[in-house]
Amino acid sequence: RDGPALLDQVQKLKQEFSTGKGSKKRLLVTNGNTITYEDVVKNLEMTRCDGIMSAEGILDNPALFLERLGSREDAANENSKLVEVKGGKVFEEWPKRDKWMKKMKRIESIEEKIKKEGINALDRKEKKKLSKKPKLQVKLKNCSK
Repeated sequence: RDGPALLDQVQKLKQEFSTGKGSKKRLLVTNGNTITYEDVVKNLEMTRCDGIMSAEGILDNPALFLERLGSREDAANENSKLVEVKGGKVFEEWPKRDKWMKKMKRIESIEEKIKKEGINALDRKEKKKLSKKPKLQVKLKNCSK
């Protein structure tokens, strides 16, 4: 289904699950309308669900749920164990990586064209894109480190 999540319906389901006669304890997980951590909190407050998941939101923001750990200062003040989050470079380069992946797909289609029609079927722009493949592969390899 496309469009915004119908959280009011999820809320009704959770209420029915919680108050149903003779019903066993059922966990309900909500999904949708979660782009920021604030959206996560609002969703859970509204629906009263037991958990939340994210599909598209987590793809755009891999650190979507990171705020739930609190700030490092708060954790240090409470003598809690600090959780070290690695991947700063990955998060910074994520938009570039997406762009590079699209370029690699275009290069793959050019390589398919070569298999079908031969190298002489390529125009100047396609040959230029193809020549950038080794550098692009290095960028992608280094991005995931």
